[in-house]
Amino acid sequence: MSKKYDKVPELSLRQYTDGAEADRTEFCQALYDGFKHFGFIILKDHPVSTELLDKAYDRSQAFFELNEPTKKSYVQNNGHQRGY
Repeated sequence: MSKKYDKVPELSLRQYTDGAEADRTEFCQALYDGFKHFGFIILKDHPVSTELLDKAYDRSQAFFELNEPTKKSYVQNNGHQRGY
């Protein structure tokens, strides 16, 4: 039976850091599937503080509030990643 991809995967980093080899393999497969089918995942049980995450969101919002020419000045034309 094929796996249904109707919800962004929520992964616990502990499954990888504290798990047995089979747990780590399962985590890696779920990570791959999440990136392949959604472009991102929800990662729980990581060491990044809420304060640092809040600062990152604030800076991201400030960047996207810049005018278009300023944002476009950050685009790199290296043939790989797209966007700012």
